[in-house]
Amino acid sequence: MTNTTLTLNEKKTLRKWIIERSGFTNVKFNLLFKATRDGCSPQTFHNLCDNKGPTVTVVYNSSNYVFGGYTPLMWTSNGTYGNDADGKGFLFRLTSAGTFSPKRYDMNNCQNSIYCHVSYGPTFGAGHDMHLFTGAINSSGSYFQGNGTFTVGTTYNANGDNANQIFGNDNKYSDIEVFHLSDVLMDVDELRQAEPWRKGIECNKKARDKLLSGMISYYPIKESAITHVRLLMIGQIGAGKSSFINTVSSAFKGYVSTTARTGTATHSLTTKYRAYAIKDQNKHPLNFKLCDTMGMEEDHGLDVNEYLYIIDGHIKDQFQFNPAVKITPKSPGFVQNPSPAEKIQCVIFVIDGSTFSLMPDGVLKKIISIKEHAQARELPIAVLLTKVDKISPILEKELQLVYHCPDVADCFQEISDKLGISKNYIVAVKSYEKETETELSVDVTTLTAVQQLLRYTDDYLEDQVDMNAQMEKISNLSSMNLEPNIK
Repeated sequence: MTNTTLTLNEKKTLRKWIIERSGFTNVKFNLLFKATRDGCSPQTFHNLCDNKGPTVTVVYNSSNYVFGGYTPLMWTSNGTYGNDADGKGFLFRLTSAGTFSPKRYDMNNCQNSIYCHVSYGPTFGAGHDMHLFTGAINSSGSYFQGNGTFTVGTTYNANGDNANQIFGNDNKYSDIEVFHLSDVLMDVDELRQAEPWRKGIECNKKARDKLLSGMISYYPIKESAITHVRLLMIGQIGAGKSSFINTVSSAFKGYVSTTARTGTATHSLTTKYRAYAIKDQNKHPLNFKLCDTMGMEEDHGLDVNEYLYIIDGHIKDQFQFNPAVKITPKSPGFVQNPSPAEKIQCVIFVIDGSTFSLMPDGVLKKIISIKEHAQARELPIAVLLTKVDKISPILEKELQLVYHCPDVADCFQEISDKLGISKNYIVAVKSYEKETETELSVDVTTLTAVQQLLRYTDDYLEDQVDMNAQMEKISNLSSMNLEPNIK
């Protein structure tokens, strides 16, 4: 699906529907036509899409609706209707006014499922249920002005919806995409043989022991004058912050730990700020702490300033949040002059990979605002992508192939595009949720992620030490009335 505008959830929904209707085991999408790339004319559409087999047409309009149609038939230019004898075709809406709200519209009858005419773009149904354009239409710069009609209910069942509910009554198209569909069964062997898009996970006991040993001996750069680093986990309710902390702890203990409270609820189960010290099998605390806070909500919970108080070290471990009362410098227990050891050294946004496309705008805005404030403090910012086993079913049993999986790569790209965070600052994990015993692949994937997060943190500390040394040198030279010569 290279270069498509579809979000991860839209892709997943389309794939699910097409598998249900086509009998495919899996679906490969090959982009044939894209209006913003190829121009928007019937001639171009037919040149690129005729006689190619089953296709799906996806339309994006200026009202932020995403809709279209699937047909198992081939497009032609012969001026006739195509009859879908098995009634497998359907129209659909994926997004309504910017809100993901998928709905499928199956056929009333098998006649006239598509109309193939040399002067028409993609056209579905008699009447027509969905006719995008006749003749070439030009772009205004931001959209193509369609000239077709939408009368769903003739060939396809509108399920009580009207054109406004399905298409937004808007034929200003920001883009139109047509994909050829083929049945592709990617089994474990094929995924294993596929070229990893990031260095793969070595899933063996030796790799796990090496990772454990490296973290047990981890110590922050000496010149930083801190004995342990703090990594702050920020994420939406249910993203898996607490589950990840438990999974890290489990990897060291050798059994599934439940140190941090987990579960499902309307509002955050985490009601205190906690700086969890991860301990080895001998119960010795390691030199990094994973800090957990309330799950982020769109209209409730902590606001951006309260997260910044945590980042800046003003909030102590075990601080009890009160959703009804905002944190201020006058709050009981507020640390007025935090030491470097009380401050956060790395900000980590925890994101559920299976639901990122559904993240509310208010939560997204909070994350971006916190990211910008953290950048102003020159802090490292990373993304912990959780629940990758729900992105691709293969990863449920073969987690070590996470960096071979194209669906995970797509998710990385979508997060990078929306949050403005480089893909090499995103790591992927699956946490213990239903398991009662540890698994090698989960441990290794988790420890590999933690190793990378500590590397980000060390780079930051090293940079801060170098910067402080330069500032001290400048200050010393200034006190002696000498011109600084910093190289």
